[in-house]
Amino acid sequence: FEFGFSVLLLSPVVCSVFAFLRSLQAEDMAMTSRPRK
Repeated sequence: FEFGFSVLLLSPVVCSVFAFLRSLQAEDMAMTSRPRK
């Protein structure tokens, strides 16, 4: 029961971390895709 509860508690945290990494990757792609002057 405790394990399931911890997973339930951690799932939103993991989702937010994944979203944060995705946004960082998107920023990197946007920065590199732009021509540097």
